[in-house]
Amino acid sequence: MAEILELTTKVQWQEALSVLRELRPDLEISNTVNDRKVLIARGYKLYGLVHEGRVVCVAGIVVHPHIARGSDFWVHDLVTTADARSQGHGEAMMRFLEAQALALGCSRLSVHTRLSRERAQNFYENHLEYDRYAVVFQKELK
Repeated sequence: MAEILELTTKVQWQEALSVLRELRPDLEISNTVNDRKVLIARGYKLYGLVHEGRVVCVAGIVVHPHIARGSDFWVHDLVTTADARSQGHGEAMMRFLEAQALALGCSRLSVHTRLSRERAQNFYENHLEYDRYAVVFQKELK
């Protein structure tokens, strides 16, 4: 049986970030673990799905205020380890996060993925029945 936990300790973050490196291979685990208190203070929460004693799926979330809707619940960096994919862990995590968003009074849950990640887009759109809503633009600031 899987369990989803909010991860707060250094050890929990180290394990979760090793999972997250499957999505973000350039992620510096030691720097991010050291910055976790700052991230948490800014409202970032990291959740892990534990299956058979190890974290196999992680997701970060942030609640953002919105002028017309109250609050939006944003999911960042949802990833399941390669050896645990297609076993329902990603869906379990997203359903858990939907419940969290509702409990916080959020009117909408949003998740973004890169244009090149067609498998992820298929997961959200066809498997979870999320609506394709917007295009996100970004600019690296120096």
